[in-house]
Amino acid sequence: MIQARKLGHVVLKVRDMRKSREFYTRVLGLKVAYEQPEWGAAFLSVGEQHHDLALFQLATGETPDEKQPGLHHMAWQLGSFGELQAAHRELTDLGIKVESTIAHNVTRSIYFPDPH
Repeated sequence: MIQARKLGHVVLKVRDMRKSREFYTRVLGLKVAYEQPEWGAAFLSVGEQHHDLALFQLATGETPDEKQPGLHHMAWQLGSFGELQAAHRELTDLGIKVESTIAHNVTRSIYFPDPH
């Protein structure tokens, strides 16, 4: 059996790489580690590895139905509950729809859609 140690990164197929890059850098504070405009690709990092999230401009058409296969969500860890509360306020101030807030047994979460 393969014993993975942690998730290396997530790659999203997006409709507009520049708008998605702007969202993840401006709203979530990720930094651009590398960009390949000819491919329509950006590699974003929280600073501990080359990239945590890659964006590839490959998606077209409407958002898939919620019951179709695909990414359900990704989680980003913050430093404290106070930071999570501030993130909720910032998302609301930016006009990003918060779908739900949940206190799980192991974590507290804010769920919101990728706006692009």
